[in-house]
This record gives sequence, C-alpha cells and structure tokens, in this order.
Amino acid sequence: MTAQVDCERALALLVDFLKHELPADVATAVEQHLEACRPCEQHARFEAKFVLVISQRLREESCPARLRAQILNALNHEDLSG
Repeated sequence: MTAQVDCERALALLVDFLKHELPADVATAVEQHLEACRPCEQHARFEAKFVLVISQRLREESCPARLRAQILNALNHEDLSG
C-alpha cells in the first residue's frame, strides 16, 4: 500500500516528481495527492510549465568557448593531492 502525503510533503517533492526522480511508491503517493488536491494540482501545473521554460532556455544558452577552455584548463591543472 502506498503511503499518503500531505500538501507540505507533496510540494516539497514536486520538482523531483516532475523530473521523474522519485522512487515509484513515493511518486505514486504524490500523484494521488495531486489528483485529490486542487490547490496542489494547480501549483504542480504552474511548476511543470516553469521547469519546461527553464529547461528550454538552458538548451538555448551555452558557455562561451573561451570560458569553457579556461575552466577545463583549471580543472586539468588542479592539484588533486589535497
């Protein structure tokens, strides 16, 4: 049987739920809560749109080649001996 989640817990897990990063039983509990709770369901729809817009924007942006080279150079020359 799937444990139930309240509004606070559902909203705390929402981003991971939308990214499909929750264990199946927890995802099911969040999904059941969203189906039964209109305010949380509305928040989830807003959050899903927000995550979609952000992920689309991230695909459009890229790190400038010069900065990427500087970062890689610094990582390659980092003292790993600690």
